[in-house]
Amino acid sequence: MLFCFADESGNENIFDPNSRFFIICGMLIKDDKLLEFEEDVANLAQGYDLKKKINLKGVQRWYYDYNRFGRLSLNKRKQFWKDLYKIFYKSQIHLVASVLDKWSFAKNYKPNVRDPVINRTYMHFLEKADQIVGESSEFEIIVFDETDKNKKEIIRHKHYWWVNHGTPYQEIRNTYWAPFFIREEESHLLQMAHICAYNLDFLFNKQKSDYFYFIKDAFCKYGTWKGKKVAIKVFPDTGTKYVIFRCENFEVSYWDYNEKDWRSEEEIERMKNFFR
Repeated sequence: MLFCFADESGNENIFDPNSRFFIICGMLIKDDKLLEFEEDVANLAQGYDLKKKINLKGVQRWYYDYNRFGRLSLNKRKQFWKDLYKIFYKSQIHLVASVLDKWSFAKNYKPNVRDPVINRTYMHFLEKADQIVGESSEFEIIVFDETDKNKKEIIRHKHYWWVNHGTPYQEIRNTYWAPFFIREEESHLLQMAHICAYNLDFLFNKQKSDYFYFIKDAFCKYGTWKGKKVAIKVFPDTGTKYVIFRCENFEVSYWDYNEKDWRSEEEIERMKNFFR
């Protein structure tokens, strides 16, 4: 049995010039590693004189009660993150992500503005996670943060439909029929999923790979008719290809849709007004 702790990064505004990509990233972890990860992170926090029930998201941004983290020396702060990622890899966590290029998606597919961006992003995420889990003959339960009530209902509704009826592209066979929702403060794993999503967001929306290096070796591979691919699904994948990261094992790319924008000026203006 696998649990997939997932979180999103970026915003759903198609016209935001600073956030072209919307991302969902999930961490697949075996059930017998759950408590071990939680306990290891709690012990790590105590070793740095931080709260046992630390919020990793809070540490990342130095807010909530973690200004004490900011008071640590630079070397200690760096060592904390190195120790955290050691726990991450020790727990045999594997990553899968869905990335939606909102600009190309809007030009190519003319989405209904009332059909949330998260719908398409989550559909591809669910497909890839289910395929990867199926290739290892496992079964998964997907876990999300319950904070955003609107997104919670969207994900719950779409997840149930796709698991029972399939997506337009594949059947979902290896995923529990309902996602679980918990409070972010209650799980170090969910907080870690947020950090991974942020690291991927930093790569796509800021074109910087500094944080991506920490997690690159954790991404799964899945089978396609072209061979094995890294589990970062970028959609749409038509147009001019741009490689934003390359290492010895794989590359990460997006595609700039450069064909005619078939939307009318009225449609574009209507979408802009909706997102203002």
